[in-house]
Amino acid sequence: MRLGFATEAQGAEASAGGKPIGKALAERGVLSANDLWKCLHEQVTAVFHAILLSPAGTFFLLDEEPGEWHGTPLAVNTQSLLMDGIRRIDELSLFKARIPGPQAFLRRKDPPRPVTLRPTENSLLGLVDGRRTLAEIATAAHLSEFDATKVLYHPAEAGHVEGLAAGRQPRQ
Repeated sequence: MRLGFATEAQGAEASAGGKPIGKALAERGVLSANDLWKCLHEQVTAVFHAILLSPAGTFFLLDEEPGEWHGTPLAVNTQSLLMDGIRRIDELSLFKARIPGPQAFLRRKDPPRPVTLRPTENSLLGLVDGRRTLAEIATAAHLSEFDATKVLYHPAEAGHVEGLAAGRQPRQ
């Protein structure tokens, strides 16, 4: 739902059947198999990055037999996940100078000088309307909040986009 592939209502309906939500959404035609894999991978990535960003915590490793599994395991390269997490932490500190966070409202501006934007940047810039937060733009584009921030950073740096801190909705 956070990636915009399903609505809250579709998720609630799918969860009522007792099957895993992703499988139920795929069976109903709401998600393709590729979209489901993207959503599951993003979920694993988001949880891992949240653990990396935690300043403190208590973790337990349990030695027990895994329960019965009815599906294909999601293979994730842990070394790549760790390197990506470190890169994200590093990049986020740079991005926050222009785009304060997922609850920041984004509005378009006229840049001081013309800058050529990549097609993905132009596509996401089309979703910037002054009424949506970065999180809402990411959902509309089926991207994670980090990926949307990364794409919009160059247009923000060039003066096409302004991010306002959460709670400061721009005047129209």
